[in-house]
Amino acid sequence: MSGVEAAYRALKKKGKITQDMRFIAFGGDGGTYDIGLQSLSGMLERGQRVLYVCYDNEAYMNTAFSVPAPRPWARDDHRPRRQAEQRQDPEPQGSDRYRHRAPAGLRRAGFAPQSCRVHEYGSEGACADGPSFINALSTCHRGWRIPQEKSIEILKLAADTCFWPIYEWQDGKYTITYKPKEKKPVEEWLKTQGRFKHLFAPQNRHVIDALQAEVDRSGTSC
Repeated sequence: MSGVEAAYRALKKKGKITQDMRFIAFGGDGGTYDIGLQSLSGMLERGQRVLYVCYDNEAYMNTAFSVPAPRPWARDDHRPRRQAEQRQDPEPQGSDRYRHRAPAGLRRAGFAPQSCRVHEYGSEGACADGPSFINALSTCHRGWRIPQEKSIEILKLAADTCFWPIYEWQDGKYTITYKPKEKKPVEEWLKTQGRFKHLFAPQNRHVIDALQAEVDRSGTSC
C-alpha cells in the first residue's frame, strides 16, 4: 500500500490522475507486529497517507494458533507446555508502539458502543493528512478455546478489566474513550478462555499477578 500511495502521488503530480483518493490497508496481528513490522514502520515513518487497520485475534490462527510476540504466555499447538507456562514479557501492542509516529489512531474491541465510533474514525482516518492506525481486538473461538456465542461478552470483559483499554489519540493527545463502571481483575478475563487455562495452576500464579501489575501501571490503563 505504501507503493500504491507513492505511485498515486507521483501520477497526480504529473496530472495523469485528477481524482482525490484514499488508501486503506488491513492486516492481522501476526502480519502487523511480526512479519510486516518493517513495512508498517516505514509507512508511518514516511508519513504516508494510509489508514492501517490491524485485525487482532492475538495469534496466527491460520497455522494452528501460533502465538505472536505480543501474547507469548498463551498456549498454542506448537510449543511444549513448559514453554507456555514460562513468564515472558509481551512486546508492546501495535497501537502503543506506533502512537508516536501516527498522528491519529484508535484502539477498540468489538462491542457497542464503540462500533459507531469506529465507522466515524475510519472516515476521519482515511481523510487525515498522513498515516492513521486502528487496532481492533477480535476473538477466534477455536484459538481462544471459547464458545462462539460468548465472543461479544468476552471482548467487553477485555475492556472492563483494562487489559484492552479503549482509547484514541490525535496529534499527541491521548483520550480514554471507554471507562468501565467497575474495573475488574485481569484474571476474570483470562479464565474465560481455554488458551490461558495453564496460568491458573498454582505454580503459575506469578504470571497472573505480573499481568495485573502490568495493566495497573500501564500508561494506557483505564
